[in-house]
Amino acid sequence: MIRYKTLKGAESSNSSTFRNKLQQSLPRFLAYCGIMRACRSIPQFRQLKPVVVGLLVPAGADKEIYEEAVHYAAHGPSFIYGGLDGTEILTKGDRWTKAKEAELSAALSKRRRVVLMMESGAELPDYFRLAADGVVKVGPIRPRHVIAGARLCLKTEITPEQAEFIATMPLSVIGATLRPGRSVAHAIKLMVQASAPRAAKDISGPTLDDLHGLGEAGEWGRELATDLADWRAGTIGWADVDRGILLSGPPGTGKTTFAGALARTCNVHLVLGSLGRWQAKGHLGDLLKAMRAAFDDARKNAPSIIFIDEIDAVGDREKFTDHNAQYCTEVVAALLECIDGAEGREGVVVVGACNYPHKLDAAIVRAGRLDRHVRIPLPDQKGREGILRWHLQGLLADADLSEIAVRTEGWNGASLEQLVRQARRRARRARRDMTLEDLVSELPALVPIPPEMRRRVAVHETGHAIVALALACGELVSVSVEKAILPNPE
Repeated sequence: MIRYKTLKGAESSNSSTFRNKLQQSLPRFLAYCGIMRACRSIPQFRQLKPVVVGLLVPAGADKEIYEEAVHYAAHGPSFIYGGLDGTEILTKGDRWTKAKEAELSAALSKRRRVVLMMESGAELPDYFRLAADGVVKVGPIRPRHVIAGARLCLKTEITPEQAEFIATMPLSVIGATLRPGRSVAHAIKLMVQASAPRAAKDISGPTLDDLHGLGEAGEWGRELATDLADWRAGTIGWADVDRGILLSGPPGTGKTTFAGALARTCNVHLVLGSLGRWQAKGHLGDLLKAMRAAFDDARKNAPSIIFIDEIDAVGDREKFTDHNAQYCTEVVAALLECIDGAEGREGVVVVGACNYPHKLDAAIVRAGRLDRHVRIPLPDQKGREGILRWHLQGLLADADLSEIAVRTEGWNGASLEQLVRQARRRARRARRDMTLEDLVSELPALVPIPPEMRRRVAVHETGHAIVALALACGELVSVSVEKAILPNPE
């Protein structure tokens, strides 16, 4: 147990507030215990007297947690009032710089107490070793500290056997899994999953940074990756993470590809599902069993993403009228139950994708379920060029694809992929390397626009411009009629 009475010079009320603050985070409490134990051989550190200490934390440790804990250890109760006690705490980065050495020298000459924290095995400056009253290593987490921390921070009891295992885990994993209201057994189960060897990251497909034309969906995906990383580190709770989202967009805009890229960007397990996939298992009972198994798979491999393609096929209960109404109603009810997670689905993000969001049951998109709606639009010109570059995989790296991007306005990602595939085939059949002309040749044939048609179009567009100027609807940028060509409707 940590003996708080060793923090001399603090008033009783200050010490009480200090203890309450310290007990708000189990990982921070465990780091604090390790630091205080390491400094037993330097009594002036624990007694808040003048001292110079080098703290070596375990290599690869959760430095952010130790950096926070060392302020509690070095300042004592004064930390909650700003730590204005002449103590300076420095942390070394990956290497010593002139600025960092100057900061350390200034602290040694001006401060009554200096604490330098760095990873074990890192090189200490010779002048610091001469100034230091001690250089100590912070040891591994102690099981008895885990037991005390669980009692103080979480108001729960942990057996010695459980504490032995928990003490082997990184502080970030302990903070993410051992949380208020969760059983210790379940937390240990999650720790086992987190420490199990993971399959090598799938690098065969794109990440979100490789995809183009995603619009808001790409921004949301990168935000989710950041939030999941913060949740894993224990810096935010699961309530702060978007747990459900609905993706919609025209066919072929890459919703399924987006799901794989999202999982690779977040480095999490991906479960693919759809009503058609589950229905193929058999009758209603088999469908519901397959649906629940998909969500169970996602829970067991959390953090994970479960992607439900063509979720609009589930339908809307208000519109069920025929003899299949009862069947369809049970499917919707089961899906809602799975999304809600009657047994809890912490660590599971549900992504539904569809072409027709207006066909969904209102309960599916209410708050707490798929309550965020993000649309994947048809790619703009820049997006189309990026998609072409991705599918070309390095071919035609110096070629100007702007003409092709212009001529494929209104195309989706699937059509652009097909264009590249057909151009590759053309070059392969000719037994030569692919050229830009292969891509151009696979575009729809073009025909000249007759002069009379161009004139009619010019008069029409000029009318728009005149009305806009007369009504002061906006700034007129340009008016032009392309001389060239229209796609051949055949």
